[in-house]
Amino acid sequence: MKAHFDFDKHKHELRRIIQDTRAGKMDEEAAVKQLLNPPFRMAGRLEALRMLRVQRAQQG
Repeated sequence: MKAHFDFDKHKHELRRIIQDTRAGKMDEEAAVKQLLNPPFRMAGRLEALRMLRVQRAQQG
């Protein structure tokens, strides 16, 4: 699995998920399930790690 997330390649799909959720066409649970599967799964892990680093830096 690639460590680098190609945002440009998947931004249309990600935008569709966000718009469908906001419009009520997709519930939040379904949106989360989609984001937990490839190709978004790795990006989510990297984002979570980044957020943890920021929190630790603020606390430290």
